[in-house]
Amino acid sequence: MLDKLPLDILLLIANLLSANAVRIMSHVSSGLRWLLTPLVYRDIEFCAVNEWALNVLDVDDFFLHHCANVDYLQSTRRVSIHAPVHIARFNRCVAFNLFRTSEPSKSCVSLGTTDEEKAHELFLKDIMSQMRRVFKGLRSNSLRSFTWRLGTCVPNGILNQDGCIIQHQKGLAHLSLVTDSSCPHAAGHLDALPDLCSLRSLEWEGVQHPREIDLLHRCIHRNKKHLKALSIGFSIGGYRPDFYTDVLGLWGTLSRPNSDHSTMSLPSLVSLTLSKTGMPKQLQISGAPVFSSLKVLKLRACPNALEFLKALSDSTPPLQLKRFEFCGDSLASTLDEIDDISILISFLLSFRGLKHLHLKISNFARSCRFRTAIQHHITTLETLAYHEQQLAPIDDDRLWWDTRDYAPLWIFEQARDLRLHRLSALALCASPAFLRPVLEPAGSECTLQILHLRFVGLDHLHRNIQSEVIAQMKTGRAYCSCGCWANNLRRGSNPRSRCSFTSTWEESMTSDLMKTSVSSEIPVGSDLCFDEAREIVEFADWAFGPRGLPSLMVLAFGDFSYEERYQRQRFLARRRMNGVSKEPGCAESEESDWTLCITNKVSALDEDPFHGSDTFLSVCPDGSLMENPEEW
Repeated sequence: MLDKLPLDILLLIANLLSANAVRIMSHVSSGLRWLLTPLVYRDIEFCAVNEWALNVLDVDDFFLHHCANVDYLQSTRRVSIHAPVHIARFNRCVAFNLFRTSEPSKSCVSLGTTDEEKAHELFLKDIMSQMRRVFKGLRSNSLRSFTWRLGTCVPNGILNQDGCIIQHQKGLAHLSLVTDSSCPHAAGHLDALPDLCSLRSLEWEGVQHPREIDLLHRCIHRNKKHLKALSIGFSIGGYRPDFYTDVLGLWGTLSRPNSDHSTMSLPSLVSLTLSKTGMPKQLQISGAPVFSSLKVLKLRACPNALEFLKALSDSTPPLQLKRFEFCGDSLASTLDEIDDISILISFLLSFRGLKHLHLKISNFARSCRFRTAIQHHITTLETLAYHEQQLAPIDDDRLWWDTRDYAPLWIFEQARDLRLHRLSALALCASPAFLRPVLEPAGSECTLQILHLRFVGLDHLHRNIQSEVIAQMKTGRAYCSCGCWANNLRRGSNPRSRCSFTSTWEESMTSDLMKTSVSSEIPVGSDLCFDEAREIVEFADWAFGPRGLPSLMVLAFGDFSYEERYQRQRFLARRRMNGVSKEPGCAESEESDWTLCITNKVSALDEDPFHGSDTFLSVCPDGSLMENPEEW
């Protein structure tokens, strides 16, 4: 029946469906397969096997199963090269990687040889030999987006002057790079960046070398009139005057801008994300606004970011931001405790109309003053993420201190005045038992669709919270994956000195966990683990029940930043859809109308409560995508 509908209507329906739903729909009939093939292969992602073998991509498998007889890549518009980033977060080009060669030979150089340059060259050639098959199948000037998230150098032949993109795909509109700045060859093979003249979005994580900054400056200058989104992340935070003057067109009060700097205005820029990007202590913004169209601003661990916000607060006309994200540590600021929080609050009060406010503050004094900023935007605010951390002793003698999650009482005591229940999405660092009395009085008036209980950092790194909650659902009692840590954490002692645990990269989370029967052989954990698992299940039963939150669709627990890095310590619970039977890989509550899902992304569910749910769960990430050992 579907293939009898007009083609235009079918395409409109297909564009509203998820990628997986479109693939399933394409198998209904030969007519639909012919119609939907361009949509099925519009976005192609090639993945590395794991982060220890980054040159082992699944390109060969794709051509074996998809393009053996028909070249479906002719319909591709977006290509993504992807790899997990769990533990191996630096030196990803050569060190700590396993090698495989496309054609083994006597001249093969493997890891452990003294000739690192030759090993590095072989590594990149192996990747490029696979990428060449992909680019060869693309139609000329059809590619609109290219994403490189291996975290390695970009091989020669992609973004250099003789590369595939500059020779055959020069109309690229979106470019995203994640590179390894610790490699001595990191700045190579990118000399064609300034020749790309149609970019609307540019992302680069891992910028560090002066050569990279120069290429970045020339690329932005070439596309400044139509560049809408810019995301730059340094691998090592620090004060980089060549970046903020050349790339952003800003200058300090002691520096004199030349004519080239003063013309670096970005009139079309809508979104700006800066990570570990140092600003001068005293900053000036030109009379002609540099960011006149800015709607989204994200600052993550940027030195002197508060000074940047102060300059933006004083700019005329004021900004018209719709989304603001700030991750900062007061201990890294040169200001005193009173000034740093005052600057941040003054910035939030300098404009109106904010729809999305996401804050992760560490060691800020008098955080209760943020109530004024939240109240200032409450009539337009749709999503709020508030995560606070404070220094706390981790041993009995109070000799060792570390940042720990902190649940501020003020945000719960004044939740009714702040009207947090009128938001569409809310993320707080709080236990279920503590949050329930805050939301319960709202009852049917609550409009929350996504509720995220955030837990980040090392407090939960050892745990397999998914297993604990599943055991609680199936048997009524939980087991602790590492009870010694839980007991020590309750007493306030140092857990690292008494507990050895398995890192998350060593054991991938699969749907097999849901199939494992929970028997009497599972050891009963500590009271803390039992209480946490029981609180989570009881809270979900209430939230999705008849007396809970009627609009709530997704309940998220844990840290969702950086894809699958913390996959064993996080999960989703969602409202069970009427008429939908139990799904594989999910555990269902028998007493309430909800399902515990292994999937770590809202977009993987049948229904996404609102556009950008995955983005909301991963806001204000903890740490860096690829940490550098020089920062440890």
